[in-house]
Amino acid sequence: AMSGILVPSTMLSLWAGRMADRFGPRRVALIGVPLFCLAFGLLGTATSDIRTWWALWLLLAMGNMCILPTIWSAEINRRFDRNRGMALAFALCGTGLAAFLLPPIGTRLIEHFGWRGAYATLALAGFLIVFPLTLFAFRSRRSAPPPAEVQAKFVPARLAPGELRREFASPRFLKLLGASTIFSIAICALTTNSVPVLRSLGHSAV
Repeated sequence: AMSGILVPSTMLSLWAGRMADRFGPRRVALIGVPLFCLAFGLLGTATSDIRTWWALWLLLAMGNMCILPTIWSAEINRRFDRNRGMALAFALCGTGLAAFLLPPIGTRLIEHFGWRGAYATLALAGFLIVFPLTLFAFRSRRSAPPPAEVQAKFVPARLAPGELRREFASPRFLKLLGASTIFSIAICALTTNSVPVLRSLGHSAV
């Protein structure tokens, strides 16, 4: 399951970023929220057919790309000059809160409605909460171009293909890539194994 979303996400992330730059993060989010919720709910229809399983995860990955933190933070970066770090922290803490609250909620839903019903219920709840907020409260604003001296310092120039390849091979980029890879492996290992480990020690699912 993890590979089903991580591998397509790697390929689709550049596409999602380009769409956000071209059409604005709000338009991308308005597509991504219903697509992700639909795909998440459809996971409850999975069967033993592996092709259906991979197709559902591919659809989920497409929706996930349109609601990643980069979509929300792009608009925050446009709107906030002062207190930008606090604004980003406030917006991005939702991921941690969801990771803390949703597993026990999901477990309760499984007990009452089964795992298929739990997928549908969580998907519907997510849509009813997030989509109205995105539609009515998430307004994109085109920022004015920065002053020339700021643009010269902080706005990167468009790189030629050869220069882009050199940047990808630079020590700075490789260090960031290595750190991100190690971090991702650790997070995925904890996410997928923490519940079975705790269950094996006698804890209940809740």
